[in-house]
Amino acid sequence: MDASDSFVVMASLFEDILISSNVGKSWDRIKVEGKYFRYVFIIEDRIYTIDKNNSIDYTDDFGKSWTNIKTPEELFDGIYVAQRDENIITIRNRNSFFRINIDQTITKFDFNAESIHKYKANEDGYTFVNANPETREIRYYDYNIENETEELVFNKKNNFFHGTTFRIYSIEEDENLVFITLENKAIMKSIDYGKTWEVVTYTPIFDGGRLKVFDEKNWSIVGSSLVFKSTDGGVTFKPGKDVLIDTSDSKRSVASIKSFHYFTKDSAVYLITHGDNHSNLKDIYTTNDGGNTLIEGTFSSFGSYAFVADMQTHLILSNEKFYGAGGITTNVFYKYDEGKELDSLNSIDSVYTNFFQTIHFNDKVYMFYSQIENDQGKLSAKIAASSDGMKTIKEIYSFNDDNLITFSSVRKLKSKNGNIYFVVQVLKDNAITSNYYRLDTETDIVYSVETPFSIVSGYYLDDVFVEDQGYFTAQEFVIEDNLTINKFVEVKVEGTEFVYDTLGDNNKNLLPLKFMDSDKVILIGSQYQYWKQIEPDRLTSVEQTESRTENLPIYPFAPSPNPAKEKIKVKFYTESMEKIDNLKVHLVNIATGTKVEIKDYDISFTNNWNGEIAFDISDFSIGSYLINLSIDDYNRSSKLIITK
Repeated sequence: MDASDSFVVMASLFEDILISSNVGKSWDRIKVEGKYFRYVFIIEDRIYTIDKNNSIDYTDDFGKSWTNIKTPEELFDGIYVAQRDENIITIRNRNSFFRINIDQTITKFDFNAESIHKYKANEDGYTFVNANPETREIRYYDYNIENETEELVFNKKNNFFHGTTFRIYSIEEDENLVFITLENKAIMKSIDYGKTWEVVTYTPIFDGGRLKVFDEKNWSIVGSSLVFKSTDGGVTFKPGKDVLIDTSDSKRSVASIKSFHYFTKDSAVYLITHGDNHSNLKDIYTTNDGGNTLIEGTFSSFGSYAFVADMQTHLILSNEKFYGAGGITTNVFYKYDEGKELDSLNSIDSVYTNFFQTIHFNDKVYMFYSQIENDQGKLSAKIAASSDGMKTIKEIYSFNDDNLITFSSVRKLKSKNGNIYFVVQVLKDNAITSNYYRLDTETDIVYSVETPFSIVSGYYLDDVFVEDQGYFTAQEFVIEDNLTINKFVEVKVEGTEFVYDTLGDNNKNLLPLKFMDSDKVILIGSQYQYWKQIEPDRLTSVEQTESRTENLPIYPFAPSPNPAKEKIKVKFYTESMEKIDNLKVHLVNIATGTKVEIKDYDISFTNNWNGEIAFDISDFSIGSYLINLSIDDYNRSSKLIITK
């Protein structure tokens, strides 16, 4: 698929080319017999195609006639990729670039770099980058087509660049500004075409992360092996100095953060899981500087610990010990005071390995688990409680059902009125069914309740009461259609009754979190890939808002020039100019958060969906800014650096 200022073209593998001149609202079909397309490109009104038979053709009359371009024999030898940069079409094969010239000839340029991940063509030549997963090096090259020379402009090794993959995700050029986005958390920037570089941010969006919001400015994200901290409300995140990677003897990614507790904007306790038995990393780390540096625990490490309860003065941890055949385990409980050795507290024997969960309420700890009853392997699902910090454990409830196999999962919410509401999914008659209960923490009596949905609570399960959180995602199973529907719900507790109001559909399965003590809500993507603030009353229409994101009501490109001193221009794309009168332009100082509306700007249009705004910035001080363009409730930003 490709697009120009005039039309959009899309080719399929099966002889069809579709052309639209109204941004996809309607399409004209061209049938090309015997053609099975790999690529399609547009330069002005000329359409180029590359088919599976390795033929390059173009048409100037929308498919009425076609002209073939003669290609070098070695061009299609092996795996190749093709792309268009502005008006330059390049096919890359092994260690060569093949450029289609204006006169429809093809010129070959050889290079020496290995395993290129991304490249970009310009009038003078090519820039391309690769990343070596073994050495953790990133290389940036510049290739001049006039003298056919290849220069290694930038070569950097940094152990912060880590992850399950080590590849370049994208490369972008604009004026003298170059961005490289790594597939494993780093975004790098150069303003002199690769001679010097700086890391803009280490972002966890590529392999997840857990967000904690302490106040409007201080946020933290716990990544897989280090902590990211923001002091500007999530606009930028900076990584800590310490990372849980052992690079000795070519080892890497041998430990990751499993969970965290005692978490404030400065302090936390992290539980670590190991990926390498030969690692000397400890199982518990602490921090007193917000995760910038990590302090190893002082005890002898063995196994991998799980969080049980925060008793305010200490943590309770558990560790599984296996014994016998069939994977039978003993759950051993320990007391942990920061900087001290672990103290053994108690244990529960014969725990079935598939399930063990805990929840704590005030000074009580409740455990949900499945236990092996006899030599025949009969299982029972049980709830036990401890009110003395796990020194003694008392069974308070057992699910007696001959058909019951084991707990499948338990979702739990606790209320300030002393009740814990939970949903139990059990395997029964070869089918998973859900049962709903209320646990009275004053009497330890379990009551059955009727509730038509499952609650997906997420992050703050053991940190806050349901009244403090308020907004959740619910799942409703529609028997007639055999599907599960996700909805936004507001949860309340009236007396002992657990009630909710449906706010709207949540087809993207977003997780809503209440923003501290304000009326704002943070929406988090299903894989924690993005988050944004939203007013609670907009949860009813968030699906419409999110779908409009995909349709790009307005999308700004990088400002030019950048850095800038006096005047700038920002090109933008919009799905339609019909609402352009509603356009608002703001300049936001990233460091201070100051937001100024730009009312005096010039605007011009290329067509019905491409435009450009220009305005003066000479009165603004030196610094980093966000240029924010908004139409109605949709907005997008691009970054600007102001110099003098």
